[in-house]
Amino acid sequence: IVFLADYPEYADQLAQWFKDQWGQYHPERDLTAWSIDLHFNRDKLPLTLLALEETTHNKTLVGTATLCIDKSYVDETETVWLKRTYVPPEERGKNISVELIKACIIIAENLQHAGEPIQEIMLLTRSANMLYKKFGWVELEKPYYLGGPVMLMTRKI
Repeated sequence: IVFLADYPEYADQLAQWFKDQWGQYHPERDLTAWSIDLHFNRDKLPLTLLALEETTHNKTLVGTATLCIDKSYVDETETVWLKRTYVPPEERGKNISVELIKACIIIAENLQHAGEPIQEIMLLTRSANMLYKKFGWVELEKPYYLGGPVMLMTRKI
């Protein structure tokens, strides 16, 4: 697991993945707009992580996750979010998302937001709530978001 900041050459592929995966919920967004969701930090939020599979001759992008600051759906305060966690279908079942989630938790444990230790990470998921529960996320509510129900989850740090 590495930082996008160290491998910016994968930015275009990530923007395409985001558009392909979530474009149906944001049809107004083009590739440039999806690029806004890419973050090139290492030691502060927001940041984007990559999962790379290395072979003798090359590296292949096999997953991504982003930690960022956004407003809470609960009380409108700024909080840390896990967003844009994605592993392409052909790479699923290899624990890539597990490694990305673990890395995000470790990073959150070691960073601050607004001068204070991070207290929680929130996320929205349409289908992976059982995966996140394995890492300590709990369900808060099931809001209707962009055309369908999602699970709002939080994890204390």
